[in-house]
Parts: sequence; C-alpha cells; structure tokens
Amino acid sequence: MSLGLFGGSLSFDHHSHDWEAFKVRLTQFCVANGVTDENDKNQRRRRAFLITALTEDTMRVASSLVAPDSLDAVPYERLVSLFDAHFMIKRSVFAERYNFSRAKSKPRQHEARIVRTKGSLPKIAARS
Repeated sequence: MSLGLFGGSLSFDHHSHDWEAFKVRLTQFCVANGVTDENDKNQRRRRAFLITALTEDTMRVASSLVAPDSLDAVPYERLVSLFDAHFMIKRSVFAERYNFSRAKSKPRQHEARIVRTKGSLPKIAARS
C-alpha cells in the first residue's frame, strides 16, 4: 500500500547538504503531508521522516551523536537539537569581516548593493 506522500523524497548528506536548509525542507515536507502536533503527538512520524532521509554516512555520524541510545529511541526534538549543534556551519566573524573588507566595490556602487555583493557579514555580525 502506497502512502502517497507529497514533496518527493528527502535526503540529507552532511558532506554535501546544508542542515539549516534541510530542516526547512523537512518541516515543509511534514506540513505538506499533514503531520501536525495533533496527529503526531509523540513525533514518531517526524522522527521516521528524519531518520529515513539520512544517507548511510550521515546515519553513522547521527548514531554516534546519540550513543549509547539508538536513533529510533531518541525523541525527534532531541535529534534536531543534536543535529543543530553538530551540523550547523560555524562561521568565524573575524574571517567574514576579513573577506568583507577584501571585497572590491565598483565605482559609484550603492552601499546596500556592496553589502549584498560582498556577502552575509551583517547577518553573521547580528548573531554575535
């Protein structure tokens, strides 16, 4: 029997995918498939979607993060919090400032466009 899920297949490989972007996709996948707090109170479906989306190598990393427990024994929110801590890209504010100051602006280029062109320093600086 087919579940008829919307949103195609999900896949997360920590080597080539961005965890933040994947998290948004996973949330929207759950929304598209009607997974809510009401019908998934214990969050087993969300956890199943997350675990089945992991590639084999990412599954090994995830398993080591929850050891000695198994992935299917850890609550969904705990998995997400562990993955946030491990897979989120940690950028150095100093390196970003250096890259920002090294970027070349064109003559008479508007400041807002320079900031957009040079990168995401304001976003990173706001986090510090």
